[in-house]
Amino acid sequence: CVVLGNHAGDGGGIHCRSGTIVSDCIVAGNVSTSGYGLGGGISCRYHDGAIRRCTIVGNEAATSAGIAFYGGAPRIENCIIAFSLRGGGLGWGDIGANSAPRIRCCDLFGNAGGFGDALQPEMTDAGRNFSLDPLFCDRASGDWALHANSSCAPGSAANPGCDRIGALGAGCDPTALGATDWGRLKARYR
Repeated sequence: CVVLGNHAGDGGGIHCRSGTIVSDCIVAGNVSTSGYGLGGGISCRYHDGAIRRCTIVGNEAATSAGIAFYGGAPRIENCIIAFSLRGGGLGWGDIGANSAPRIRCCDLFGNAGGFGDALQPEMTDAGRNFSLDPLFCDRASGDWALHANSSCAPGSAANPGCDRIGALGAGCDPTALGATDWGRLKARYR
């Protein structure tokens, strides 16, 4: 599915409740218009479902532009949450002993407000989340497929054991260094 360019209160793109599973979706360019500004891309209340293999990019909200949670213990797996225009990548409230998102094999990168709340140790599968440019084929024109050498592509050294991260796999050749880039790189190690 593609959820693109919507405006709504909380959950500019998708608003979900308990048990919802969102998978293999592109959620891009959506805006949360509520005063709380929760979930420009996705907002979930009392959610114990999962968000898997989604590309959540270029969304806006006052606080959590990518995904916002309130209550429940959702799973966020193999997702790219990147390039929010306003607001952090993730945000949540009502965190209790059994009420925290579980975040695994995700790339959180370039969000205007940072990650949102700091990822707490009990929320993560240590060593599986990272913050690297996902290297979309052509983000400016809405091509969110990955360059073959993306850290989110299957088999990448940046995500051992995570397989594909995001809604789309590799769709274009590896990103090459230009002649001037190579010169600057060599100069660093002299």
